[in-house]
Amino acid sequence: MAAARRTACTAAIIGRAMADINQQVSTNPAAASGNGNPSFLFKAGGVPIRAGGELIGGIGIGGSGQATDARCAQAAIDRIQPLPK
Repeated sequence: MAAARRTACTAAIIGRAMADINQQVSTNPAAASGNGNPSFLFKAGGVPIRAGGELIGGIGIGGSGQATDARCAQAAIDRIQPLPK
């Protein structure tokens, strides 16, 4: 559960899906540290939530492997879209 919360937090702060930047971060140890932010976790499964073009939060899924977590997070976002403006 902590990993899902941290991936959601990271997606919300960065504004990008973790699956999109996972490869980039995995090859750059400095980026993977999140500048020391203990809430950051760069693993697939974190997806930002937007409403009316505004970043309003993030969703995090964990526990089923990164590929499955990423698909489940995106399916959840797709299910609630479009959010009210």
